Amino acid sequence: MITRRGGGKSTRVIPVDVTPRRLEDEMMASLGLDKVRVQVIEQKLLEGTSSHYRMYDIQFVSRAGDVPALSCNVSG
Repeated sequence: MITRRGGGKSTRVIPVDVTPRRLEDEMMASLGLDKVRVQVIEQKLLEGTSSHYRMYDIQFVSRAGDVPALSCNVSG
């Protein structure tokens, strides 16, 4: 779940295997952003655990200047 600080808006829980396009759609719809571009940077299995993680490059394409702070709830 990604939360936009100060705006009180949050995405739904996002699965680790979400496609970049679905993550873009979720962020735009739930957080009220006009246009974002998401690219997967790295995907790998954490050694010794059964869970996965992904790193994303998120570009806020339609917004010049500062972007509202976002936070991620990784507790599942």
